[in-house]
Amino acid sequence: MHNIKDVSLAEALDSPLFRANRKRQPHNENHLRPCMIIDNPHIFREVIEESKPYFTHKGAEELVTKLKSEIDEYVSRYGIHADKIWREEYLK
Repeated sequence: MHNIKDVSLAEALDSPLFRANRKRQPHNENHLRPCMIIDNPHIFREVIEESKPYFTHKGAEELVTKLKSEIDEYVSRYGIHADKIWREEYLK
């Protein structure tokens, strides 16, 4: 939403993109699945939809378009294992 070369760090961190991200934290109660982009892509897509940022390099938008199904498939498979480990090893 902002280029750090053009605005202060404080202004960049207070952009609609970062505000939308912060209001959804934590993205997951399982600390083995903290990443908004890889572990919780539905959150990533919500943040993108709400804040409407511009993508800074060619192909970056593919995370929410072309690669959506592949990322969701990965999350589904990884989540089974990460959630089991979280319950059995960390929530004891």
